[in-house]
Amino acid sequence: MNFLQSMDISVIDSMQGVVGFKSYIPASTNLNKFTSRIRRKFYSEEPDMELVRELSADGIWAYDATWALADAVERTRIKSSTTGSSKHGVVLLGEILQTRLKGLSGEVRYPNGNLESSGFEIVNIMGSGMRRVGFWPDEQGKITQESPPLSNKRNALPTNHLETIIWPGGSSTIMKHSKRRLSGIKLRVGVPVKKGFKELVRVEHDEQTNRTHVTGFCIDVFETAIRGLPYKVHYEFIPFVNANGQSAGSYNDLVYNVYLKRTVGNISIPVV
Repeated sequence: MNFLQSMDISVIDSMQGVVGFKSYIPASTNLNKFTSRIRRKFYSEEPDMELVRELSADGIWAYDATWALADAVERTRIKSSTTGSSKHGVVLLGEILQTRLKGLSGEVRYPNGNLESSGFEIVNIMGSGMRRVGFWPDEQGKITQESPPLSNKRNALPTNHLETIIWPGGSSTIMKHSKRRLSGIKLRVGVPVKKGFKELVRVEHDEQTNRTHVTGFCIDVFETAIRGLPYKVHYEFIPFVNANGQSAGSYNDLVYNVYLKRTVGNISIPVV
């Protein structure tokens, strides 16, 4: 949901009632001032441009990373001039890993070379925007080594910690007959076959068993959400491939086939 504000209004209209995750960036005076400066700059250069309501999490992280790198370079320069070491790259890497500064996104650290996440907001799409209904993993939005992994606990997102969710159709509750209807059918989930970004979605066919395995981050998120439902939902993954086992088209092609209700594996919903 990090890029919802950049989507066309017609796309947002089709997402009413959707629940998803958004990277959590704590509000701060420095962030508000920086956002105001960006708005003024954009408006002075492009007066007809739509007002920037908020900065993307990726942009804020990139800004903080630039400052962290500049700070690490300066510390490396001082150390190298003092010790006379020629291993500037090794020293610089060490300084980056030891980074600890207050940035626009909050406390910036790179333990084990990875940016420490501030957690996620659980958001509900309403109108032309979204409303926050909860946090994961906690109200502070901080992911630590003690935080429960999203993929191994059914109650990782306890519903009693969430505000009221407005579901598609404008209802705040799921009708009982809808639960029975969902539990009695099998969702056929279309999966795009891509060459890159295998960490997100990977489709592999085992010639010996003649079975297709679908894995990846997006699949983990989907299955975790399904396990969190208070009723049973049957589903199967159907790769979007042609008769030769090759990709049958782009993600847009997959979505369009779902929209047309064509019998491409009788797909019910697509997975990014």
